[in-house]
Amino acid sequence: MDNITIGTLIPVPHYVLCPEFFEDFKVCKSMCYFENGNFTNCSLSPDEDYDQEYKEALSVESVTKIVVPTLFAIFFLLGIAGNALVLKVLVSHKHMQNTTNILLGSLALTDLLFIVLCVPYTAIEFAMTQWMFGRIWCKVSQYFISVTACASIWTLVLISVSRYRAILHPIANLKMRSRRNTYLVLCALWLIVLVGNIPTLFMFDEFNYIYIIEVRSTCLTVNIFHNKIFYTCFFVFGFVLPLAIICPLYGMILRKLIYSVGPGDYKNSKVIQSKLKVSRMICIVVIVFAICWLPIDLILLIQSFTSFEPTKATTAILITANCMAYINSCINPILYGFLSKNFRKSYRNLLCCFARRSSKVRFEMRNFRSLTMHDRFNSTASTRLDRNVTPDRLNSCDIKRQERMGILS
Repeated sequence: MDNITIGTLIPVPHYVLCPEFFEDFKVCKSMCYFENGNFTNCSLSPDEDYDQEYKEALSVESVTKIVVPTLFAIFFLLGIAGNALVLKVLVSHKHMQNTTNILLGSLALTDLLFIVLCVPYTAIEFAMTQWMFGRIWCKVSQYFISVTACASIWTLVLISVSRYRAILHPIANLKMRSRRNTYLVLCALWLIVLVGNIPTLFMFDEFNYIYIIEVRSTCLTVNIFHNKIFYTCFFVFGFVLPLAIICPLYGMILRKLIYSVGPGDYKNSKVIQSKLKVSRMICIVVIVFAICWLPIDLILLIQSFTSFEPTKATTAILITANCMAYINSCINPILYGFLSKNFRKSYRNLLCCFARRSSKVRFEMRNFRSLTMHDRFNSTASTRLDRNVTPDRLNSCDIKRQERMGILS
């Protein structure tokens, strides 16, 4: 390195917001010379390249600040309502808390946690140029994103293994298939996922940087080597390996079910058709998961190994990939409703029950207001009259016992 002698003029450029008299420019280059410990001979001129880049960034961000929070708010509301409905359906049918139902409940709970703990903060991160939540939540939020994503896909692995054992090894499966064993396996899964993602807490941090003329901050991994290791492991253990286990299992399941029915075996055919519908539903859930998570997993992996310039195109791709991942957490309840007759019936019962209870509350509120507006005698007579004409359907949900049959065989 060359020595700098006293009196040498060293050009020191930096970028600032243009004064108002540069009407068409936002970014100016300030060029000063460093001499004898002081800045001298400073000049200010517009910088066309950085000015264009900055204006493009502002135009993208102006759209992002509106579109992303709106989309994520929709995902947030749909995800909470849908997964809460699934949990309510499963809890209300206690006699049907078998292995598959418990695992579906765990999947719904995982999606619910993902939506509540991750979606709002990611939406704000897209909409703002500053990370607003400090170092601690930067680490915690990224930890929960990794935990819930891994828990979701490995829960699908457990469901696939459960269906495989139930269909291909039914006798051996009867000895192991119990609620207690299912809860133990789920606890072991969550323990492994929680412990396995602990390195995330040490890798992510709040990072300040200068973007042309602004000081910005974000939540990311600064160490390039750690970044590569983390996203490679996340892609392999959170996507490739689980699907490598699931796909052969469902290949064997479908082959067994398709070739199990002999001619004239009507009773056995109905049982197998029921199992085939359940397996088809879980298979579609797995396919949707793979489609929704593949883009963001690939983008994060590519980002960790290459430079990823923030342009309009790359920003749109990143937003779309994030949206697809978040859609997955609110689409499963919809899939259950489309693919399972019993789920549709249970949804309808719960929603009708809720609507009838709401009608009953409104009816009682009207009676209460009438009591306050009339004298005691008239209000009492009016109340009795109203109660006489109250439809029976307002007093209870009238859910028939046969409509509370199991959700899954």
